Amino acid sequence: CRVGRSTTVRASGAPPVSARLAVMSVVPTARVAMRPQGSTVAKVGADDAQASAVFGSLIALKDLRVVQPLIEIMLTPGDESLREWAASTLGPMQDPKARQPLVRVLRDRGAPEMLRASAAVSLGTLQVREAIPDLRAVVADKSANLGFRKAAIGALGVLIVGKWLAAR
Repeated sequence: CRVGRSTTVRASGAPPVSARLAVMSVVPTARVAMRPQGSTVAKVGADDAQASAVFGSLIALKDLRVVQPLIEIMLTPGDESLREWAASTLGPMQDPKARQPLVRVLRDRGAPEMLRASAAVSLGTLQVREAIPDLRAVVADKSANLGFRKAAIGALGVLIVGKWLAAR
């Protein structure tokens, strides 16, 4: 399937949608069928290489129409790996609409720590300064997963460097 501006794709029997919005449908084991209104139905069983290719393509395309479906995927309980990929993709998309949902995930103590870690990294990428107290709390929490704490440290570093660069 050639993906271009005028190409349409059928995802799992779904109505045809723009190829940019159906990038994930070209990877059979990592499918997200898009309804014409833009809401999502997700079914994923992707390995890391496929997921990396799919979500990397979404970032490369920079089509902001995928931001809302990514937010929905991130906020919907289910496949935790898919939720983590969605959260980590939202930062590089650079859409301000993702800021509050990412903060909400970071603050949700009931959410899986690696999902919260992905949200932390994206918040750093988006330069969301209101997340600094929450990120500091994660770093100080000795009971938190080490990967989660490292993600919070990295996000704080990105925020500090971003502030420093903005002041120059």
